[in-house]
Amino acid sequence: MLDGALIQMMYEFVGATLQRHRLAFFPAPHPEEFQNIPDIYLEDAIYADVVAKNIVPFPVRFDYHAQDDQQDLDHPKSHLTLGQYEHCRIPMTAP
Repeated sequence: MLDGALIQMMYEFVGATLQRHRLAFFPAPHPEEFQNIPDIYLEDAIYADVVAKNIVPFPVRFDYHAQDDQQDLDHPKSHLTLGQYEHCRIPMTAP
């Protein structure tokens, strides 16, 4: 992304069937250019969300894994992860 953030899109198919995916956003918490030349960002509306003081950048990840042999019924096939903290998964109902 323009500010140094990363977007990850990974898909695995067997034939036409989706087996797993990972969709992730990893923000750039401290854009180097913004620290060196802040006026460029502050004057451009495109970057308003990047440099706003009320924005807290943190990674977001959606995962799906179709497991036919799923023994553990407490583990969802889809989940959302916020941040990079251990045990921060939110079960989802669909990929």
